[in-house]
Amino acid sequence: EEYRLAADRLNDAGRKVGSHGMRFALLFHNHELLPQQGSSGFAELMKHTDPALVGLEVDIYWIAQAGLDPAAFLREHKDRVKLLHLKDRLPGFPTSYTTDAGSDHSTELGKGTIPWPALLRQARNQGIHHAFLDYDQTSVPILDSLKESVTYLKTLQD
Repeated sequence: EEYRLAADRLNDAGRKVGSHGMRFALLFHNHELLPQQGSSGFAELMKHTDPALVGLEVDIYWIAQAGLDPAAFLREHKDRVKLLHLKDRLPGFPTSYTTDAGSDHSTELGKGTIPWPALLRQARNQGIHHAFLDYDQTSVPILDSLKESVTYLKTLQD
């Protein structure tokens, strides 16, 4: 029920933002994807928000951390996904629906398990034009981490 109430608030936010010539997108993590009573908080938000008012800003890492296939997720929500957050996921860790420090197994792009070439090609083909390098934590100084990811992305240029 809380997610249905949140959906009403998100629709209102989308209307207000739209009245100023902008578009509203919801950024979420993996805990909204937790299965509950045959659904999930995320599914309820999608069911009760207007796609014309509420887009999605998808953090690829947290989709993978929830145990979902990011490519399938993007396809399933292709009419809503407007923006991406990019960070890779280290192999060998369990999936989860929590966002605590113990569930952050992120790393620089190209050093983990997410198939970036195919995923970024799919995103581009779906009309997603904006993505952010995003780190909740890094094992090296943040600017070094960003440089590693940008260097990797340059190897993918067509």
